[in-house]
Amino acid sequence: MGGRKGKGSADAQRYGTASHDFETVNVTGGNSVIGTKNNTNININATWQSKLEASLSHLPRELQEFAGEVALQQAFWFAIEHGIFKRVQKILSCKKNESLLSCRETKFSNAPLHAAASRGHPNIVKLIVSFQKSYPDLLEAKQKHDKTPLLVAAENGKTEIVEILINSGANLYAFDKDKNTALHLAARKGHTPTVEALVKLDGENRLLGQTNRRRDTPLSVTAAKGNKPCLEVLAAAEKASGHAMQDSAQASGSSGEPEDEDLGKRHAALLPELKSKLSAGNTR
Repeated sequence: MGGRKGKGSADAQRYGTASHDFETVNVTGGNSVIGTKNNTNININATWQSKLEASLSHLPRELQEFAGEVALQQAFWFAIEHGIFKRVQKILSCKKNESLLSCRETKFSNAPLHAAASRGHPNIVKLIVSFQKSYPDLLEAKQKHDKTPLLVAAENGKTEIVEILINSGANLYAFDKDKNTALHLAARKGHTPTVEALVKLDGENRLLGQTNRRRDTPLSVTAAKGNKPCLEVLAAAEKASGHAMQDSAQASGSSGEPEDEDLGKRHAALLPELKSKLSAGNTR
């Protein structure tokens, strides 16, 4: 029953039901984490683990199957969130378990690829993407805020994941419910390497000029945040692509609300300096 009890150990234990073999993950102290609920780990100590296994064996076949499916989903999500590649690979190696790729968590309606992308697990992302032929909607699946896995990766500054997803065929110009593109989201969070990667991958130079629901471009979003490294990257890209600078009033999309007025003031303070840099050819 028990696995290694050393600090940080993570051993698999296998349980059989009428229709499934499923795994739980043993962690420190002999506790078993069978999954997450509302992002809180469910921990069961070794004694209760034994009782759980015994109780499952006495359940009717239908309930055994249901319990097995729930535990399998929880083990799958746990492995994705914690980057346990071999466990995800093992679960998906069974054909009947591939349907787990379509399951969603309850809080944000994230799919497994969203979870792997946001946490920056490249091997797991590549593994999930390899199922595109059977699940063609994997790359463009949208969660609660209409974010695709690419948008989630960009927002979290996972540059390697962004590159993997785009090279796998993800829509570079996807946007969320507020019409923010990957470049908007990366720029707003100040993820300069991700901004650089997106600009480089955008061969058509379309992202630079795209506006969100508030009529902000990635450049005006960056100006509002005052993130100079991102500002310099976007300034250079603007100059290279020949995009015209927007003035602060147009960029802010001011509606007269306090937040919009503040955004406009910050644009007014930052964009003239940026225009000066562009005209002088000095972005450093």
